[in-house]
Amino acid sequence: MPMATQKQPPKPNKVLRILAIVAGVGVTLVLLAILASWLSFRHLRNSWTSDQPRQFTATDVDRTQTQKLGRIYGKARQAVELGRAETIEVSGPELNQLLAVVPEWKDLSQRLSLAVDGDLIVASTSLQLHDVPGLEGRYVNGDFTIAASAQDGKINLNVKKVMVGDKPLPDFLLKKINERNLGQLLMENNSPWLRQLDALTISDGKVVVKTRQGRQR
Repeated sequence: MPMATQKQPPKPNKVLRILAIVAGVGVTLVLLAILASWLSFRHLRNSWTSDQPRQFTATDVDRTQTQKLGRIYGKARQAVELGRAETIEVSGPELNQLLAVVPEWKDLSQRLSLAVDGDLIVASTSLQLHDVPGLEGRYVNGDFTIAASAQDGKINLNVKKVMVGDKPLPDFLLKKINERNLGQLLMENNSPWLRQLDALTISDGKVVVKTRQGRQR
């Protein structure tokens, strides 16, 4: 009976060529994946962010309304400076108009527009993404719908939705925004207005602010 021919193992050079081909295909696939991710990130970066912040024109306010806003602001300022417990109520339009008529807030009126939608604040502004890898120095220019409240001086902010033009911001970017303690970041400005804040509620299109009794330092 003839002996079965034993299959010869592949020559070392042939094995090396096969391994080289497999490695080459693997590297090519990895490079293609990196390229696809880079192109996707670049498209996202250019579609949703800008290298320039948004600018606004200050709201026009007539004389009668300016006088009314002056009384609201005067009451709030005295409460802050003298440490009085006061309750100040403003409507959505008045909130935005205050930015235009209060001298020390006029700079904000060029970078921020405010409205109240039910129990939410809608802030049209620019958010700098200075701590998001790959997006340093870029801005999200959009309309930020925010749930805002304060109790015992502690501010809570949660961004519910961001619209950039007619498109909602992707969930992962919205999550990045809310990962930061926005209320704490606001308090770090050490503004006397914030130090004197006791409570903040928003409902039925109105903002109600209560200030603390006694100067807070």
